[in-house]
Amino acid sequence: MDGTSSKEILENDLKTPVGDLLEKMNLTERSVDLLIDYGRLEEEHAAVRDLLERIPNLQLWRSLTVASGAFPKDLQSFRPGAHLITRADWLNWRSQVVGQKLPRKPSFADYSIQYGEYVEPVDNCNPSASIRYTLDDQWLIMRGEALRSKKKENGPGSAQWVANAILLRDRDDFFGEKFSDGDAYIFRMSTKTSRPYGSPMTWIRAGLNHHLTAVSRQIAGLSAL
Repeated sequence: MDGTSSKEILENDLKTPVGDLLEKMNLTERSVDLLIDYGRLEEEHAAVRDLLERIPNLQLWRSLTVASGAFPKDLQSFRPGAHLITRADWLNWRSQVVGQKLPRKPSFADYSIQYGEYVEPVDNCNPSASIRYTLDDQWLIMRGEALRSKKKENGPGSAQWVANAILLRDRDDFFGEKFSDGDAYIFRMSTKTSRPYGSPMTWIRAGLNHHLTAVSRQIAGLSAL
């Protein structure tokens, strides 16, 4: 798979370098999956049409995908409680691709409930007990406090996940425990009365599983590109 950034596409003539690369690797476009990567989606971003017009031999590539990410870098700017964030990556792709007359319709890809650029993990970080949950056009953030309290007395810790799971379970926009394995996990944890209450890894995994299921069904539900 060949990953190409939107900035590289707009700033360079790709015909010669792409052709040279394919020749060097003894490949043709028909054997290569082309990924155009916006990375972190910014307010001023190149239009999908402008990018496609600069791709050499656009119709020949085995597959064509446009990827971007709009989830925030972290949740530090959010206070404890429920928050909604616009899924700008999904809305941008849908508005520019679905129903539009493009030379070729690219598939959708995103960075799910993660930031669109890799950031080195902070040493000895103290993550919050939060839930990231994908809705139709938004992300729902059930923001908790830090797992390790800075005070001498014990803080709420991992039990916050259960409290947030209960709040999420009782919302009208919860997809239901049968929607995905991630939703089943959220529902099951909402009934927990004793430890363990999960970990950052298990809760991110549940959110990712729900996101992948939700997005796959959104794409499948589009009547026509």
